[in-house]
Amino acid sequence: MNQHCSLCDITHSTFSRRSTWDSCVAELGLDFHLHHRNDAPASVTATSGYVAPCVVGEYEDGSLKLLVNANELASCENSPEQLMKIITEILSDNSESSPPL
Repeated sequence: MNQHCSLCDITHSTFSRRSTWDSCVAELGLDFHLHHRNDAPASVTATSGYVAPCVVGEYEDGSLKLLVNANELASCENSPEQLMKIITEILSDNSESSPPL
């Protein structure tokens, strides 16, 4: 059974990954790994507040933190640029080191 996923709407078009997504990730300058609901690593799914779809950041010390929740993803209205804006704002407001996503 297919479930709607606002993160997939941001990262992919009907048939392939969006080139705008790849450009935004490259501009962000951090590693970004996408996982489907059924193949996310246990360490990611154990992150406090995890409910797919979401964005979880892994910090240099190995800790994981929820960065963007499902409602915030939906508010991006399928825009990779809007998601990167949210992530950039979160990271700039965060006193910890920037996570390699």
